[in-house]
Amino acid sequence: MKIILVRHGEAEDASLETTDQKRALTAKGIDDIHKIGAFVRNSHIKIKEIYHSPYQRTKHTAHILAEELNMSPESIFSAESLSAGSDCSNVLPKLNYCTNSDAIIVVAHNPDITIFAAKLLGDSHFTENLHFSPGTTIALNVAKEKFCKGQILWAISPDFLASSQPLSV
Repeated sequence: MKIILVRHGEAEDASLETTDQKRALTAKGIDDIHKIGAFVRNSHIKIKEIYHSPYQRTKHTAHILAEELNMSPESIFSAESLSAGSDCSNVLPKLNYCTNSDAIIVVAHNPDITIFAAKLLGDSHFTENLHFSPGTTIALNVAKEKFCKGQILWAISPDFLASSQPLSV
């Protein structure tokens, strides 16, 4: 199966008025996720479902991706197991019904998403080599029978993609 891991887009700084769970995406974060969504759409990987943490910034990221991929809101799921500070691999039981030809997106937080990517690649030392800045996305091919022997298909940061918004003059 294809598992695409996405760190949420750039979010507002923490403040006394806003809890961590309620932090919203910045304008740059929104634009970056539109760029990532267009990139995934152009990769021609047919996404079945999107999972995100219950935090506002991951939910918004998931909904932007779904919009870019022309997916219905019914294919987006919030998962407590993806909350910041949680072990993202706890989402794996939800994937038991997926086949090796299915593709899903997981939107989560750092460092959890980095640790999860390293687990799927089969080597915890990969955390030293992976850098998930906001919006960074990595696509893995993971056989259902060997969840810890994944292969990297591609990885991209939104900073390397053209803006989804027309330039103003």
